Amino acid sequence: LLGLTFVPYDEWPLELLHALRRNEVVTLVTDQRPRRGRRFVWVPFFGVRVRAIPFPAELARLAGSVMRPIYMVREGDRYRAIIHDRISVPTKAQGEEGLREAATRWTEVLEREVRARPEQWMWVLRRWQQSPDEPAVPVLPLPQQVPGV
Repeated sequence: LLGLTFVPYDEWPLELLHALRRNEVVTLVTDQRPRRGRRFVWVPFFGVRVRAIPFPAELARLAGSVMRPIYMVREGDRYRAIIHDRISVPTKAQGEEGLREAATRWTEVLEREVRARPEQWMWVLRRWQQSPDEPAVPVLPLPQQVPGV
């Protein structure tokens, strides 16, 4: 209906690459914990090192596209899209460190969004699987009053 194509999470990413090269918009849920066997990088999130997927940066690099975090926020009975500034896509020469830097920048934007609207953020996955040398997982405080709830 809207010209959108759904590509299942486990499908080979080649279709995503082709879509980007056709100048189509591709959305990825980047705040998920990487599945077992998938590549990840460690990035800071609320003061704890967590696993993040470098795939969006790798895909953007391969396609020659941009990376822009976009969030939908609830405002009463409507939603508003917040489109953040571009995140630099690492070059191949930057290697693993460039991918980690891109994932870190993306996660920083996610943390700012959560801090700005904690009442709109619900986490049900085990994102907080930190390395053994990390302290216990922090718990985010709830706001005094949650509007509309």
